Amino acid sequence: MDMGVTFKECTFNCDGKALLVYANVLDNNTNKQTVHITDCVFNDNGNNTVTGKAAIEISNTYTPIKLYDIFISNTTVNGFTQTVPDENDFNATYGSVENGDIGTNVWGNKCKLSNQYLNVVIDDVDVY
Repeated sequence: MDMGVTFKECTFNCDGKALLVYANVLDNNTNKQTVHITDCVFNDNGNNTVTGKAAIEISNTYTPIKLYDIFISNTTVNGFTQTVPDENDFNATYGSVENGDIGTNVWGNKCKLSNQYLNVVIDDVDVY
């Protein structure tokens, strides 16, 4: 079963990540999380209360590892930084891969999920 969510024409004003795409053991046996983000604006307020976070972050604390499809289109990101996971985010049980791509200021691969589990498409370009 594919559980999906769509954010369309939204504006997010925050400090640090605005969206956390996340799955855990309580997700009713769904194996795939799909998120569509279209025509949205993400504004980092710049208060530096939360640092090292992308606008959209993806995380997993579920075994077996969930599958994630993230589709971002016509979206503006003002501020934010590339995700800087802390040492607790690299647990191999959660799908982390050494030297894995952790994203950009737009999206952050918090657990360093391999692209076997994570697919990110921005403006119809498969970026991961």
